[in-house]
Amino acid sequence: MRFSPERVRRWSDPLGGYIHALHEFLWGSLHYEITGKDASGDLTYEGGWQTNRPAPMHKQYLYVENIFEELDSPGEWFLDKKRHILYFYPPPGLDLKNAVVEVARLKHLVEARGTAESPVRWIELRNFTFRHTRRTFMETREPLLRSDWRILPRRRVVSCGYGRLPRRELHVRSARRQLHLRQ
Repeated sequence: MRFSPERVRRWSDPLGGYIHALHEFLWGSLHYEITGKDASGDLTYEGGWQTNRPAPMHKQYLYVENIFEELDSPGEWFLDKKRHILYFYPPPGLDLKNAVVEVARLKHLVEARGTAESPVRWIELRNFTFRHTRRTFMETREPLLRSDWRILPRRRVVSCGYGRLPRRELHVRSARRQLHLRQ
């Protein structure tokens, strides 16, 4: 692991944290879920399957997320899943009494499923704004793209906006005849 042993020792319970790193050759991003520490106190984690050409994480360009002891800058947060407490370091000037807190819980905003024998047809989405989906970077292991794009074959998405969606917004796969994407 590229974090100093001294720094990792400060982390009382890193389980459920994430490591985000660039690919060793700087062309893709890798993500790992921290599973804890081993008997010698070294960090344990799993992941890194988000690119088609597996390689180690970069030694310099990486960071951790959701580690309580690293909560040290405005705008950062830590979710203690065991105690159901969200810790938040507010930026200067934020009025917490009037702040709006939004939590993304849905994995898919729109999902249409069909088969080769009974395809989904004639769907048109118009004038929607898609935003606030939960992250899925640790769930997706698709061998071709290995991304968290969602599947939307044979539809029309017209005059729609995309905002605050993690990573990529739209995935089109397989039967994609008559697909029209316009903004």
